[in-house]
Amino acid sequence: MTPFAQLCLLIRCALGTEPEPVRAIGAVKLDGEALAVLAFRHRVAAFLRRLAVDPEIGPRLPGELSDSLIVAYAANRERNNALLAQLADVTRLLNARAVEPVLLKGAGRLVDGVFADPAERFLLDLDLLVPRHRLGCAARALIDAGYAFSEREARLAREFHHLPSLWREDTLARVELHRTAVSHWHDRLLPTDAIHRNAPPCDIGGFRARLPAPVDGLMHLVVHGQSQHHRLLVGSVLLSEVVELALVRRRHGDGLVDHTFELAHNRGFGTGFASFLRVCEIVTGERIGQGKDRPLLAGPLARRALWQQEHRRMRAPGRLLAWIAGGALVVHRHPSVKARFPGRLAERSFYANRWRDFRRVFTR
Repeated sequence: MTPFAQLCLLIRCALGTEPEPVRAIGAVKLDGEALAVLAFRHRVAAFLRRLAVDPEIGPRLPGELSDSLIVAYAANRERNNALLAQLADVTRLLNARAVEPVLLKGAGRLVDGVFADPAERFLLDLDLLVPRHRLGCAARALIDAGYAFSEREARLAREFHHLPSLWREDTLARVELHRTAVSHWHDRLLPTDAIHRNAPPCDIGGFRARLPAPVDGLMHLVVHGQSQHHRLLVGSVLLSEVVELALVRRRHGDGLVDHTFELAHNRGFGTGFASFLRVCEIVTGERIGQGKDRPLLAGPLARRALWQQEHRRMRAPGRLLAWIAGGALVVHRHPSVKARFPGRLAERSFYANRWRDFRRVFTR
């Protein structure tokens, strides 16, 4: 059994979908070092800590793996507590300007109860969706409080779905203020007005924010990974997204999954959505949704993505295709980027960025 297959086994055990977890783990010689690296790469190390502290499973894990999972959880718990405090402070600043942000992705998972223990969910940035006509006011509120735009994102296209990230030295995470949840050419899949309209209020440290409705949150999870990050095109998998979908389904039921798939199918993204569902079913070992009317191509695409986890070099052609397609879309859909040419060809940074992209495609 390969390290990736072993990691999927551990995820099933942690989710409780493996029929005999103690026996299954005991029957496999776990590669502790490789598993620790993979768990961090797939952002599930803190989640898997529940196995390390299990009285029956914990002693059967390699020592280096068990120690890594415990350390990851402790560090992530401390970090997420600090991020929650930062989120409350940012919400306070925005509320003072009459702005109620919608908490996207990890920011929402800190408070929405999908993760019974929020320390099990790793997040990088605080992503906040703000009404388009209040975006400048929201950015000014943070700048007045000491935040500054990231220099590395200074050339971000004006049409991009979020402003350049905002950063303050005494904080842990960058804050991204979104005008739309995903790129504007995906707005049909996830209409921004509907997200604002359907988002219920929530309390963050005594201040007022909003959470995406469950159907919008699930759609965002799938579209963001499969399309925005090109996982469907490349044939890649991030197991933290698999875990998150399994927990969303556990909290809200198969009805939510089926309804969201139906919406995605009607909006032209049925194959991408269904292939991710099939990946989740294979990894977790349980049926997700009723599985009615799913495109036939979803199964082969899911098996391709999982096969490529065992043969990582085979992802290079998909990454190259995604890079070409992504670049073409940006130039086509972002007039402010297109306007930089042909003068951009005389800038050294253009070639440095393309060389970085080339190395990322073929060496990752």
